[in-house]
Amino acid sequence: MAIGSWAVLALSLPRVPAGRKTSIVGSALVIHIVALATFVLLNPMLTARPRGPLSAGLEIIARAGIRPRFEAILLYRLKLSELQRQEHSHYALNGLPDKIQAVAVQGFGRFGPFGPRLSHFPVRYDWVQDRWALIWGPWVVLGAVWAARRGRRQLREGTPPTAWAILLQACLALMSVTIYIPLAWDRYYLPLVAGSSLLAAGLAVAVFDRLVRLLGSDRRSAPARIST
Repeated sequence: MAIGSWAVLALSLPRVPAGRKTSIVGSALVIHIVALATFVLLNPMLTARPRGPLSAGLEIIARAGIRPRFEAILLYRLKLSELQRQEHSHYALNGLPDKIQAVAVQGFGRFGPFGPRLSHFPVRYDWVQDRWALIWGPWVVLGAVWAARRGRRQLREGTPPTAWAILLQACLALMSVTIYIPLAWDRYYLPLVAGSSLLAAGLAVAVFDRLVRLLGSDRRSAPARIST
């Protein structure tokens, strides 16, 4: 999804040469083909042909082709998520508002970089565990603003807008997690880490560079003020 979104971003930029756009889209297609082929070839659920007597259910799978098996995997994952919601009802996130709240509080709180080393899962919202969301959340939002401005500056300078690519990946991960997450478990928040960390790091570096420039200009102007 990230590679595809980056290809769409490259196509939408007016100053990117047509040859460069063709190369980017072609590379994205090759990446997707290789990824799909790797998934198929290394997944015995899709390619295994077991021998010997099998149960009725396994016999149906053994005779099926790759496409029916792939569809069965998707249906199984959807069914498994629903069963998990029923078995672990205390962790279940039902409805988009519930998911948004969990991602905002837990995803940027206890499961953010400032969260506790060991989390107490049964407590849905806990000030002690999730209070750092008040710092990490705004920091990432400001990082998104920095990435938007930095990408525009890169485009004006004629360089690839890598900041926009990072911002796009972070937004895509946030949207996907928020829409899909069935349970308030730590592993579902993992896709948020990469993009949000890069946005926060970019903002931190930009602020640091700004302070260095300000201090440097003050030092250069000090002798002039003294001599005057």
